Amino acid sequence: VVPLPVAVVKVLSPETYHVYKPVYDMLEGDSWMSLSVYPKGTVLEAIRIVTYSIFYILTVQILSGGDRLKKTMMICAWLAIGIGVLAILQKFSSPGKIFWLRTIPIHTQPVGPWINRSQYCGYVELVAPLILALALYYRPLVASGESLRNRIVAFFSKDEGVNLYILLGFGFLVLVSSAFISLCRGGIISLSLSFLVFFLLMAWKEARYSSLFYVCLLSLLILSVSWFGWD
Repeated sequence: VVPLPVAVVKVLSPETYHVYKPVYDMLEGDSWMSLSVYPKGTVLEAIRIVTYSIFYILTVQILSGGDRLKKTMMICAWLAIGIGVLAILQKFSSPGKIFWLRTIPIHTQPVGPWINRSQYCGYVELVAPLILALALYYRPLVASGESLRNRIVAFFSKDEGVNLYILLGFGFLVLVSSAFISLCRGGIISLSLSFLVFFLLMAWKEARYSSLFYVCLLSLLILSVSWFGWD
């Protein structure tokens, strides 16, 4: 939006110069123009980017403490899981209405609170990895050298974190299943790729997660989706 000499604009952005040229020819003696063909929109977009940046900086500062960060993530996790349950119930009990009350508009595919299934999948892609990471944070440590029976007993004998690990893990499966059930192909592909990267990074960083864990998690997800039919 900063006015620049016409010769500079002509070099930097020939298309902008071409758009402005009819007006510039009428304004004799005016040798300045901006690169933006819509200065008001440019200013509003710049303000929005600055606002997002300030919001990000404040969020990082506010959530710098571990306890506050865990509480915030827990609130986001339970909210997302609740939305996932709502989306599944609405999908199979009343697919033709929004919240069982309002008839859906033409050419829309609502899922949960979103009128567009791709937007819902975008939300799931943002929060699902956080829920999975939070569940793994509360995963109790069990010695790998023990027998399977002793490992199961030791797993359930550790009271701290076991309930949260199971509940968050189940909620994660529900949320991801709701995205698969929405049948948004782009969302399914994006989710699959994001979790592939997630598991690769986690396997590289934490050697204590065996391949059996990934196989079980993937099997449960496929089972939950195929339950409703691949067609």
